[in-house]
Amino acid sequence: MITDPIRIQRIEKPRPNMNPKAIELSFGGGGSGLSEQAQEALNQIMSFDYMGQAEYEFGAVADCLHRMQEDKTNKLMSFKLKNHTIHMIVCPKDYQEYVGFVQGLNKTYTSAQVRESLQVPDKTGPGRIVLGDRIVAWLDIQNDVFFSTDETMTKALAELLGVT
Repeated sequence: MITDPIRIQRIEKPRPNMNPKAIELSFGGGGSGLSEQAQEALNQIMSFDYMGQAEYEFGAVADCLHRMQEDKTNKLMSFKLKNHTIHMIVCPKDYQEYVGFVQGLNKTYTSAQVRESLQVPDKTGPGRIVLGDRIVAWLDIQNDVFFSTDETMTKALAELLGVT
């Protein structure tokens, strides 16, 4: 059972020739909590968007990724959302509930419920969801779920985490 997902990190495609230590800039003064080795590996897969709140700093993302790596029940799964396929790394027992959450983002979650704009494809809500090339993935740091419109990114992260 998922808890109310309000802390969701926005993720961009990887930036070419990015300095491994530059990943820290996305997490402000609190830092990411990621080792240099993890930063180098993740830089090849994704780039983290600056969220502007301390609750995303001080190792919150690193802790989430570690829990996802340790949870051997996580699987690669996907579903259709309008004209997009959403690719996920999720525990199968939470899959249906999380699909419902993602499908309901435009309808039920206000900016007070989700800490930051998620910029999810297919805008139907008032200003909180934007289709674009910049944000292609999201990491729910409370429920340890990754979801993305980018299949290559999802598969690469799954491989890094040891998820099948």
